[in-house]
Amino acid sequence: MANRDVKLRVLFLTKYPVSKPSTRFRVMQYLPYLETAGIRCTVAPPMPESLYNRLYRGRGIVTRLLFHLAEIVGRMLSLLRVFNHDIIFVQKGLLSLPIKGIDVLLMMTGKPFIYDFDDAVHLFPASSFVKFPLHVLDNPNEVIRIIRRARVVIAGNRFLERDVTGRARRVTVIPTCVDLRQVPLRPPCRQNGPVTILWSGNRSGYDELNRCFSFLRQLWMTHRSRVMILSDTHEGIHPGFWDIDAGFIPWSVENERKAFQTADIGIMYLYDTLWNRRKCAFKALLYMANGIPAVVSPVGIATDIVRDGENGLLAADDAEWFGKIERLVCDRDLRERIGAAGRTTVERDFSLERWAPLWVGQVRQAARRDHD
Repeated sequence: MANRDVKLRVLFLTKYPVSKPSTRFRVMQYLPYLETAGIRCTVAPPMPESLYNRLYRGRGIVTRLLFHLAEIVGRMLSLLRVFNHDIIFVQKGLLSLPIKGIDVLLMMTGKPFIYDFDDAVHLFPASSFVKFPLHVLDNPNEVIRIIRRARVVIAGNRFLERDVTGRARRVTVIPTCVDLRQVPLRPPCRQNGPVTILWSGNRSGYDELNRCFSFLRQLWMTHRSRVMILSDTHEGIHPGFWDIDAGFIPWSVENERKAFQTADIGIMYLYDTLWNRRKCAFKALLYMANGIPAVVSPVGIATDIVRDGENGLLAADDAEWFGKIERLVCDRDLRERIGAAGRTTVERDFSLERWAPLWVGQVRQAARRDHD
């Protein structure tokens, strides 16, 4: 398989559609490198993106049941495609709920597979079947079973690697990277006008966003700094944000680019939980890649990435959050310096160009017939 003239065919079973962050940054941005290496790629999410968005955003038990039924049908159809491929790449999970039997179907194909994860899905099975008799469908050990059988496991950080060492045959750490070709350097900080503080994420992070309201309101009252929220829905956001003239931007690839080009400060507030200690801090990396000074909770891998006062700022409590953001609001030169240092950090340690060859190498290694 080392010969580049030999076409290796890889089927990517992604948990989410191609526009979602895990799929975009853990799979899609690597595909050009695989194709250049003579590797054919097929990406198979559980359902088309338009259907996913329509059902995922819907409310009510009927809509949720339709969502999961569509997932199951779509995944089973995608598993039928494995026989036209040489290797399977499972990204994060097979379904949004671990349903008994789906992982068995994967293993029954006899195809070698890679498992990639960037969250603590091995510690927190995404199951909600708590009522009899549906709980019999639960498969809480699905991720661990896949990890044990995978030829290669790719972990997003050293904490995830440590969790599965001894359970996996082989574990390689590849951080969630930024394609700097898609991230132009932002213009210099503005001389005049209010400073814009950006929070980027989806509805699952609104509890932490709302926790920021008190010090963001204080900053607005003191310095008239603006808050910009880039997300998938405004439902669930603290209503007080609209009283301080916060702006909401619905997420899209184009809106994401615009928001990151106009923000002055980026924030990543995290509770200190077991789940958050396993996160890859990619939101902070995106701020830094765009030259935006990032203020970040000192949780998990973020403490490896951010050097307080050099390439970002760490804030542990409300007083620190207010004080450190205020420093940036009041000091344009400090924003420029920390933003530039953040960009340099990403260029050196977290660029796609640096990590793509290793990622491609893992795919090739897993496909070798003499691997075992």
